[in-house]
Amino acid sequence: AEAAQEWQRLLGDPEERYLAEEALGRLALAQGDPAAARRHLVKALEGNPDDGRAKGILAAVLASQGETAKAIVFSREAVRAAPEDVPTRLRLIALLMAAHQPEAVAEVANIAEEGLAYNPGNLDLLRAMRSIGRRVF
Repeated sequence: AEAAQEWQRLLGDPEERYLAEEALGRLALAQGDPAAARRHLVKALEGNPDDGRAKGILAAVLASQGETAKAIVFSREAVRAAPEDVPTRLRLIALLMAAHQPEAVAEVANIAEEGLAYNPGNLDLLRAMRSIGRRVF
């Protein structure tokens, strides 16, 4: 509660507003309020459109609300913004595989291979490669 009050206070500071919106979005999501989380994260991205963390969290919210296509778009942007972030890569892989898009296999392979460049030997990324029939040596 104290943290939420502090973030609410920072909403009035133009230089801190997008950070406060992102934090309030994470807090709302943790409290089980995806609609509020979405509102805060959208506002955070208005203040800082390159915020990969906010894009990744928003992607998770969108996916939980059944908006897979939008979740994929934000997940792709989050991966570009934070290429070393394995959980974001794994979320994108899961979304692509669930969407059953024809180009998904090639994209999953690229996403996993790039992730392995940052995190060699990551078992989750290796499993993703194996799930599409690719071997990594």
